[in-house]
Amino acid sequence: VYKRQGAGGTLGHPGGPSSPVTSASLNSANEGIIDPATVTFRTPPSLGPGNIDRLDHTNPFYVRIVLVERLKAGLALSKSATDVVVKFRSTPVYTLARPTDITLFEEQNKFVLGAADLRAERVSEIVLQQGDIMSFLTTTERLHDVSHRWTLEVLRSVQDAATIVHSQLKHEMTTPRPVQFCPEVAPIIQTPQHSSLPSGHSVETSAVAYVLSRIAGQDDPTALSLANYMMRTAARISLNRTVAGVHFPFESMAGFLLGVTLGQIFWRRLSGEGTTSGGGTITAHHFEVTPDDMATVDFNLKAFTDVRADVLANTPPGWLAATEMAALPGSTPRELSFALRKASDEWT
Repeated sequence: VYKRQGAGGTLGHPGGPSSPVTSASLNSANEGIIDPATVTFRTPPSLGPGNIDRLDHTNPFYVRIVLVERLKAGLALSKSATDVVVKFRSTPVYTLARPTDITLFEEQNKFVLGAADLRAERVSEIVLQQGDIMSFLTTTERLHDVSHRWTLEVLRSVQDAATIVHSQLKHEMTTPRPVQFCPEVAPIIQTPQHSSLPSGHSVETSAVAYVLSRIAGQDDPTALSLANYMMRTAARISLNRTVAGVHFPFESMAGFLLGVTLGQIFWRRLSGEGTTSGGGTITAHHFEVTPDDMATVDFNLKAFTDVRADVLANTPPGWLAATEMAALPGSTPRELSFALRKASDEWT
């Protein structure tokens, strides 16, 4: 999106890219036009900090930084010898226990080897999804930077904020990749050079899918089916990481649960729902994922659907403790309110 701002990118000009020739030509043209004796001085608009509409006229690169910082504000990690906890303003919202039994990985490796049968039919998806998940999550909604600039800005910010959280969590978990346990996994893409648990693709896709379904379905009677489609897409992207040979299934399940939690928190940061100042009753779930109890848990579409239904019915599986929490503390930053308002207007 940044390269499309003007013909030459954010540092370019309306008619072409920046270059020494362009700058020299502009200088010579200005020297022939501007009269030093009639120089004017004017007060530019929006100098004051109170005008939030200035975001509409700000380089998208800087808008993204502002939105990401506002979204992840209050999120922090704490760690111990047994688990890593994601907290929002000191309240635990997600707990991931450290795997301790190598049998877990041995059992999970069977799923990785079995999933390799799907490589031939999914290789194009797998390769593209290394750097692009947004095209898959938005394919049913005809999203484009021209018609849905702010919707995409919000979704990209959600993805970036989720990436920051799961990157720190990965760093603390320091879990090896499947090929490090079993060379015969033979991944068909380059194995990422960072810790494996939880799956970052799973975190990002489920967080984006959750927020997009809320934006798209605010007043839509088909919102439930739309959310289901988007979550199914997120599940397929996650599964493709196991097919590729770079993730164990339980890592995608753990990532999916974190992504849903972050999606709920980010949505409430955007909308004000479920905060002490914005009303609402449900905010996030406190998930306690115990990997050692997940040895026989595959992450396919049925497993994903079953877990999602169990959580909604308050009957989570034995390896997952899910506790509904009270409203999140705090209020919605005005930059996030502005971005969501602009995004919502794109759907009317």
